Amino acid sequence: MTRIFLFACSAAVFFLLTSFLYGQKPPEGDGWNYLLKEKKVISGADLTLLPDFSEREMFLESVIVNNPKTSLEMLYTMPLPDGNSDLLLFLFNYLNKFSLMEGIDYYSSRKGGMVPYLARSFLVEKPGRKKALPDPFYTALPSEISYTVFQKDSTFGSNWYNVEIKVYDDAIWLSMTNTNLMWYYFLPVLKAGGLKIDMIVIPGEGNLKFYTLSQLQEEARKEVLGISIYLPGAFDHRVSALQGWFAKQIYSSPLPGQIE
Repeated sequence: MTRIFLFACSAAVFFLLTSFLYGQKPPEGDGWNYLLKEKKVISGADLTLLPDFSEREMFLESVIVNNPKTSLEMLYTMPLPDGNSDLLLFLFNYLNKFSLMEGIDYYSSRKGGMVPYLARSFLVEKPGRKKALPDPFYTALPSEISYTVFQKDSTFGSNWYNVEIKVYDDAIWLSMTNTNLMWYYFLPVLKAGGLKIDMIVIPGEGNLKFYTLSQLQEEARKEVLGISIYLPGAFDHRVSALQGWFAKQIYSSPLPGQIE
């Protein structure tokens, strides 16, 4: 008990020392080159921001089956990228460039600025492996593919994800699920399968919808050894960074933050 008490005290001191600086969020903290951003945190699976697409009902059913305790919805409305005769294939290939996630930043309210998000990100043969495989490139759209991705997060440590991508006539659905226990610094926060991040890209006639759903098998605020962690806040900023990763690939001259 004494060791646990000392550990909790040390953790509390750590978070207090790293929480005193707060700065104004820069435009890129909310994403890149978007027209509109909407977000909502809900308990369970009662989604409200999911756009229409051909397999919308199937996606909703998958969320009901997964039965998350907390869900973070985010919907970006973005311009259509220029000059692509096969737009779905163009978007699909950039969604597969996992290695380009390395080095991206996210906004940390605790540290008051943009900080490194992913130190490593690449395909691997299977969970537990750290030998990088090259990003794939497709000349024709598959209907469905799956990968294992390794990522080293500046806050959540080293993690492996099962990635599944499904392609429809009007949308691309990418889903990432963690395969190992995730740690928030030195605190265990999400068991294997406790995090599922869905990204759905829907190109329309006048704009591009980039919808994300972070499904957490934990309550929004988690207490670990006396430390309170607001999980939707952490994943809000990370998903914004993932939108930026995608936007900086598909636009020739992307701008930080919201555009007119």
